[in-house]
Amino acid sequence: MMRTPRINRDALTIITPDEISEKLRNHYYRENWDEKSNTDINIAEALYLSEKLINEEFMLENFDEFSNFVPPVHFNSCVFSEQTLFSDDIFLDISFSNCIFENDVTFQDAKIKSSFFYCITFCKSVSFDSVSFSNNASFSNVNFQSGSFKGSSFHKQINFEECNIQTSLDLTNLTLENNMLTLQSMPLSKIQLGTAEIAKLTLNNCHWPKLETIKQDGIVTEQIARDWKAKSLALSDMGGMSLWHCCEKYFTLKRVKAEKDYFLLATLHCYRFISHYGESPGRAFSILAAVTIAFPLLFGLMITPPAATTTADISLGFIPYWGNVANLTNLSLPIKVFQQVWKGIIWAQLAFFGMALRNKVRR
Repeated sequence: MMRTPRINRDALTIITPDEISEKLRNHYYRENWDEKSNTDINIAEALYLSEKLINEEFMLENFDEFSNFVPPVHFNSCVFSEQTLFSDDIFLDISFSNCIFENDVTFQDAKIKSSFFYCITFCKSVSFDSVSFSNNASFSNVNFQSGSFKGSSFHKQINFEECNIQTSLDLTNLTLENNMLTLQSMPLSKIQLGTAEIAKLTLNNCHWPKLETIKQDGIVTEQIARDWKAKSLALSDMGGMSLWHCCEKYFTLKRVKAEKDYFLLATLHCYRFISHYGESPGRAFSILAAVTIAFPLLFGLMITPPAATTTADISLGFIPYWGNVANLTNLSLPIKVFQQVWKGIIWAQLAFFGMALRNKVRR
């Protein structure tokens, strides 16, 4: 269940970025004696900040005395009212829980060992572009207005769980290993994923959006739909495969229309009409019934029967295995050719019905 931060602003203590920097310096080292080497060793201590209001532009600088990283930083029940910048810093780890960012947030080009975001609201955009995560990263119950992880690298597991996305979440051009990206209970229609990311992700309890929703969001492309269809097949998700197959054809139709490929455009329109791209046995059966019964009956009524031939003979002559050849010898050549062509149309529609029925049963 999605959770949102609950913070009593009246109970918050105002803290300035300079004060946070000073606290970082004071928390950086804890001297310990190493009996093996008989030397002092420095262990980074975590800085915990709870129930704070940062009402100035917050930029965490990479201090000279922090040779390789700044200390672990953990924010709890804090409000960042101005722009927040964690750029070009090297963190041991950083975590946020029950926090609100009221302005833009940037973690661009930062290097983070591990991170945890729980019950966070980003009221505006947040950028993790080109961030390097050397350890696990978790985003749980996070409200994104719009977020971007474009070009980031993940060397361990990254999880997105039960997050809310208002506009979009860009997860393209990532560097990650197979199955290290996990999406759990996430709104897939608002997540931008590339071919490589789709192939490597794991989905848990993610429900495919409706086709109309996908069209309106404007995130999915023809190639992305094709990738999702392949991913659904790999996951044995036949329902998802059916959805993305129709979605792929929708975008293909838009493309060939723009390219003015009228033959392919007509073919796709016909494919959609007779079976909804092979996904609707009901529509395919309705068309089959029409071309097998209704149209032959109409043709029989429209054609004047020659001697020794009835209207019923002419109508049955359009249906495979039903016409009496002996009663059709007096028909003109164009009508005989038309009957053979129509029988081919019936056979073709029967094949489309069989394909759509098979897809329906399998999926």
